[in-house]
Amino acid sequence: MSKYNIFVINISDQRWEKYKDDRRYGRWIGWNGKEELELDWINERYHFYWNAKDNLRYSVAGCSESHLSAIKHIRDFKINNVIIIEDDALIDFEALEKLDLPRMCPNEICYVGGMFHPPVLKNLKTFEPPHYDKINYTINTIEPKQFLITNAHGYYIPKYELAEQLLSFKGAKRRAIDVEFKNLQKKRVLTKFLYPAISTLHMEDAKQGFTWSKYKLKDNLHYY
Repeated sequence: MSKYNIFVINISDQRWEKYKDDRRYGRWIGWNGKEELELDWINERYHFYWNAKDNLRYSVAGCSESHLSAIKHIRDFKINNVIIIEDDALIDFEALEKLDLPRMCPNEICYVGGMFHPPVLKNLKTFEPPHYDKINYTINTIEPKQFLITNAHGYYIPKYELAEQLLSFKGAKRRAIDVEFKNLQKKRVLTKFLYPAISTLHMEDAKQGFTWSKYKLKDNLHYY
């Protein structure tokens, strides 16, 4: 068994199939926005562009509430050494077991998978991502004036007390979870990431999701 507590946010039995025989993955049943959340409730609590379609509102709120419920569970039940991924990602356990994340990143939440993103969305097409050593795994610092990390393919919480940092959103309404996380990067609350990634996309599922259709991803983002 892995020494890490790995939470897979999941609402689909079909997507759970690839994990079910591997006890290193733990299933966290998330929120199906369209089936479990009321649209009025969503609109009262989440910020959207005025022309956002209802299906997008359900998806954003369901995803966000799923992450928040897992984070609150980790905080409330005092669970340490946690990695949270979504159900279109897989963990490279061979690499993970060779690393010592509690030593490498003992006091900060750390991305272990994601996507480099420009600070300003309109620059996405011309954005040049940073380059790092692709052989040796290192903990690096996010430079929010140069790049941000988006998409919750994987983030590591070494100590349960740190989970509260991911709940420290401000404002009358929440935004999508990856937007809130980007704002925490800009505020220097989230500052670290592991490179290369050890949580990467399972392409068969990722191609069916919003991330793929929006960003036209070309690979599993092993190198972000």
